[in-house]
Amino acid sequence: MSYISLCLTHKFALDFLKSCSQACGLGFLNSIYQDLALMRIIEPASKLRTLELLERYFSLSYARRTLCRLLPQLIDRKDEIEEASYQTACTHFGQAFALVLYDVTTLYFESHKPDDGLRVRGFSKDDKSKLPQIVVGLLVTPQGFPLRHDIYKEILLKVILCLKLLNAFRNVIGVQNLL
Repeated sequence: MSYISLCLTHKFALDFLKSCSQACGLGFLNSIYQDLALMRIIEPASKLRTLELLERYFSLSYARRTLCRLLPQLIDRKDEIEEASYQTACTHFGQAFALVLYDVTTLYFESHKPDDGLRVRGFSKDDKSKLPQIVVGLLVTPQGFPLRHDIYKEILLKVILCLKLLNAFRNVIGVQNLL
């Protein structure tokens, strides 16, 4: 595939995904968040490499310091993002929320020292207990549409993590008889 056709394909994908993002109620987010997320769907890469790809394919330029300054602020928008996800599931997918699915995974970091209080060493079924890690729980509809996520530093049983996330979701949507 030539460079020009690759750029056109990427541009079409980015425009399409931006329209999907808008339809999902995420238009309130700073464009850097959307551009990073959507570019990583088009071509998965590290955050810094994604900045290079945005510049290369779309002439979208963000300074590294801007990324480092804005990314930590995204956590403050977590509830709004999850509310938009919930509303999208209700509106566009007719979700009744009688059943939700939950998955948990462990992410490892290529560093041998935990450094921020979140990344800790702990139990590992993959024999990576010496590496810092975090646990990510994800709640989705039966169709796989994401509703809520949480990050845990505790290495707890998956059942406990599931109950924590499910109870938080029940409180947000006000449905108590959720499976």
